[in-house]
Amino acid sequence: ATKLDSSLRATDRCSPALTIVEGDALDAASVAVAIPGHDAVIVLIGASSVIGSQTVCADSTQNIISAMNEASVRRLVVVSAMGAGNSRPFLTRFAKWMMKHPLADKTAQEALVRESGLDFVLVRPSALNDEDAKGSGAVAVVDSSKKPVPFEEISRSDLAAFLLDQCSGEAFLGMAPGLSWKPPATSRGT
Repeated sequence: ATKLDSSLRATDRCSPALTIVEGDALDAASVAVAIPGHDAVIVLIGASSVIGSQTVCADSTQNIISAMNEASVRRLVVVSAMGAGNSRPFLTRFAKWMMKHPLADKTAQEALVRESGLDFVLVRPSALNDEDAKGSGAVAVVDSSKKPVPFEEISRSDLAAFLLDQCSGEAFLGMAPGLSWKPPATSRGT
């Protein structure tokens, strides 16, 4: 289990209706068994390395989309990355070079989600930390296709709460919101 999985389990929004399924998303048969009977799927798959070509996000997501279509589950919430898809122009040249392979995989993942016909939200968080949640009032949400996410971190707990909200919320359907904590207010000295 990842730290974000733990945050999902610990959030006060958890209910008996939340089921966290750990398994191998690259195994289509395992995914097909896990999906039926649920209202939404949250995908928390990422690269384990920045070195070498990889397709774990795209391949896993294709299995998930196929299983969702087979089980008539419509809502898909995917944690992507700033720099994937149409947010690529907002990365520095160094970041594009450093994250070349993981971002190519995330971009392919996003394309599959957009073409799936499902009701989706692609979430592009800033850097994650293990601090306590600050709550929705401290979270900045931007249209990451039009402007970069403020380079502030966000806690895994605040991200988890946002992801759970997207399982039934309509505000960001079909979009790719970027997420971070709001930058601290600057004070003007005299």
